Amino acid sequence: MQLEISHSRNAELREQHRLLTQTELLPTVLEAMPGIVLIINDRREIVYANREAYRVLHVEDLDQILGKRPGEAMGCSVAASCSNGCGTGEACAVCGAASAIRAAEMGKSAVRECRIRRYDTGIGMDFRVSTTPLNIQGVNLTLVALIDISHENRRRALERIFFHDLLNTLGALSGYAQLLQNAYGSREDMREFGSAILHLTETMAEQIYEQRDLAAAENNDLSIRPSNLNARELLEEVAVLYRNHAASRDRSIVIGEPAEGATLRTDKRLLQRIIANMVKSALEASMPGGRVTLTCWAEDHHVHFEVHNHGVIPRDVQLQIFQRAFSTKGTGRGLGTYSMKLLGERYLKGSVNFTSTPETGTIFRAIVPQYHPGDGQVTQGA
Repeated sequence: MQLEISHSRNAELREQHRLLTQTELLPTVLEAMPGIVLIINDRREIVYANREAYRVLHVEDLDQILGKRPGEAMGCSVAASCSNGCGTGEACAVCGAASAIRAAEMGKSAVRECRIRRYDTGIGMDFRVSTTPLNIQGVNLTLVALIDISHENRRRALERIFFHDLLNTLGALSGYAQLLQNAYGSREDMREFGSAILHLTETMAEQIYEQRDLAAAENNDLSIRPSNLNARELLEEVAVLYRNHAASRDRSIVIGEPAEGATLRTDKRLLQRIIANMVKSALEASMPGGRVTLTCWAEDHHVHFEVHNHGVIPRDVQLQIFQRAFSTKGTGRGLGTYSMKLLGERYLKGSVNFTSTPETGTIFRAIVPQYHPGDGQVTQGA
């Protein structure tokens, strides 16, 4: 609950508000910022709010929230139950907004996530809270910016549930496909049906894993699990996988020189996915009768992987090739090249690039450290 404000305190709050609005520049900047913007004093009382704050908080002017603390203005159920106001309850010790404000009071900018439940509706809300210390004419203040990320967090939760449930169902389907093969082992046609179903479920599972990992990578939730690998063996596995792929029809995949058996320690699943995407793109870009060549070698504590085809990427496509929303396959299709760059550089700490000229054809490259930084523990992208 909000404590009563005395006449003298009200006058002091209004004087602090006047300091902030005596020039047009600061209010203009704050109004241009996205989301809720509050400025609080050293007692954590609101002395300024932008128009977006009025809209979200359902107030018409500053008088309705002047002197309130952020949690009180936001309708936080914890703040409403605290006899001494927002920031004084036991749960406030783990509040992201309170933590960010404490950091600003010590002269440091901070970004935290804050979860509240409104006392009037019971609805939960999630915010990304950024705080910045201010000093205006000797008065210590804190700028508090809040972005509503409730929708973003709900989407992440739904993604996790969706991928989990879908993969469970697909695992059951794969199990029944294997039972079908075993039960009709003497009938060639039924074995073929079972084999086809099993192949389709495996393909679908890989597609789901790919999308799940990409979503996790963009949310900075993707875990890295390094293991010992042989570079040439990894290329051979990818080659075998794609020689039976629909994209390889009338096209060949070869392991070229030097293709050394260099060893490295990195996340096999992600590296294999990067190279597989390179191979698939190369096959799709090749004419019937074309050849895709895979090579690898070690140099300067890194392992180099290259995938070559004789096609040439148009220049306007080259300029957009790693953009998320761009695909050579048409609108809304294909995230392969984008995911190569994201996984290879942000998570495997390497580099992913390409060249494409009439003289050399197209070469996609992935260069990864022989030993993943931070090896020895499960790590995440920075």
